[in-house]
Amino acid sequence: MEAKLELAVRSWVLVDASAEWAFDVFTRDVETWWPCDTHSIRADLGLGRPEAIVLEPWEGGRFYERTGQSEFGWGTVIAWDPPRRLVLEWHLEADLPPTEVEVTFTPEDDVTRVELSHTGWEFAGPSGKAARSRYAGSGGWEPVLHCYAEAVGA
Repeated sequence: MEAKLELAVRSWVLVDASAEWAFDVFTRDVETWWPCDTHSIRADLGLGRPEAIVLEPWEGGRFYERTGQSEFGWGTVIAWDPPRRLVLEWHLEADLPPTEVEVTFTPEDDVTRVELSHTGWEFAGPSGKAARSRYAGSGGWEPVLHCYAEAVGA
């Protein structure tokens, strides 16, 4: 039997907050904690940080960055279940099919465990492996969740 390669990128943090507050900060206050200087399309293009990061709070809502009249789409909300779960269809890799980012908020005693799972890389073919590596480890979701945890209270 051939072993299946685990393609999901997974990361998690514990925050000193209720699941309701953790979800609210993650979704409503995203531009206050997102590391825009390093994790935005404008930054990738060498154009500096965007003016705003917007996550529209409903299924079908957009997740995007905006500067002036310019918008760069990041994704679309495909599941909105406050305060338990958020799922995004992730569109950042223009030359690849969309992937999926699921974030769950689970109460554990007096803290909340926030888990992120980024899947769908297997549909991207050979280019998916390189794209996946950009989201894994110290350069991907880890620093994003670290910034989030600092904003909420880790």
